[in-house]
Amino acid sequence: RGVGAALLEDNELVEKLLWGSESSFSYKPSDNVVTQPLVTGTDCVLTAAVQTRKKSRAVYAGSTEMFQDEMMDSAGGDHRRFVFSLLTWTLGSKGLLRADKIRWNRVGEEDQK
Repeated sequence: RGVGAALLEDNELVEKLLWGSESSFSYKPSDNVVTQPLVTGTDCVLTAAVQTRKKSRAVYAGSTEMFQDEMMDSAGGDHRRFVFSLLTWTLGSKGLLRADKIRWNRVGEEDQK
């Protein structure tokens, strides 16, 4: 009930987060299943994340169903935690570094107090 994607292997900005098992496949429902599926096995990516060099973030989700209340209720706590982590990272509320009270001094000098 979703779309599996095939990702380019040489893209260092994209990270596979959730992918299919060895027996999974993705195809057009209108096609006959005996034809070659679009993507198969662990190459069938269900969720992926990208962060650009300018720190913009985006997520590919093969189905919007994973965000629905019904799925949250039926799939359990691990699913809920995964989706919450995914959304907070995408919106920039998680995975950020913050520097606080930084002090600089020349080599050999005492730290400024």
